[in-house]
Amino acid sequence: METKRLDLVVAGSRYLSIVGDCIDTIGRNGKPATMPLSYHQNRVDRDKSNCYHITFAHNLELKKYMNEHDIPKKQRSKHLWKMIKSLVENFGDPSQDWELPVDFGLGRLEEKLPEIAPTNEKENGTNNKEDDSTMTQQQPLKTHVSYFRVIHWPFGQKLRAHFGLPPTHFHVTVGFDPKDIHSPKGPNTLLLKDGLNENLIQRWVKTALDYPDQTIFLHRLYDCLILSDRKELAEPWLHLLQTSTPQIDRSSSEETSPCT
Repeated sequence: METKRLDLVVAGSRYLSIVGDCIDTIGRNGKPATMPLSYHQNRVDRDKSNCYHITFAHNLELKKYMNEHDIPKKQRSKHLWKMIKSLVENFGDPSQDWELPVDFGLGRLEEKLPEIAPTNEKENGTNNKEDDSTMTQQQPLKTHVSYFRVIHWPFGQKLRAHFGLPPTHFHVTVGFDPKDIHSPKGPNTLLLKDGLNENLIQRWVKTALDYPDQTIFLHRLYDCLILSDRKELAEPWLHLLQTSTPQIDRSSSEETSPCT
């Protein structure tokens, strides 16, 4: 049977996702051995599928896009299919012509979040509304953990730019507990010690210039290169470290320390 490299799917009028065998392979092979099985099951229950996906555009982005283009609500589902048609017409068949996403390594996020999501978070996937601030402060906090594969996909960024969407941090969620965390899942969240190998190091070194804002990642990578006596590999992007300070780390504790 012919494998499906990539395909586009629509969830109502709320999400536009990328699926395919290559993404399933990244997800299946990317689950950390230390992750409890319940984390995986939580993802399956949420997605109602054992298959994996990359979110191409989430609900808030699509809502903003539709509003800016004056697309009536009743026509938005239909318009999403027009968007997919536009991608195929301009960039070719996803299963044959598109460049494949690249697995950039295992990422992890850990945050303390309210046990009961505020109203706006339930509806919109965000809790930035001031109306919910008092209720959020009164709710007990619970530790939430998400595991995912960070994805390097310049071609996907080009696809988003076709619709005027900004760059995003593509990822493949592999598990979470109790709920997924919807914070940026870029290279800053990588667990550099987990599954570290020469291929990953070379991949990070070659693409580091693509992530000037991911200073936690760049500092950790530089430390790894120093420990392996290869700091000269950082010369093309060393200037980014000299003008930056690492941001706050919300991924994990000792797991994210430099690779040793």
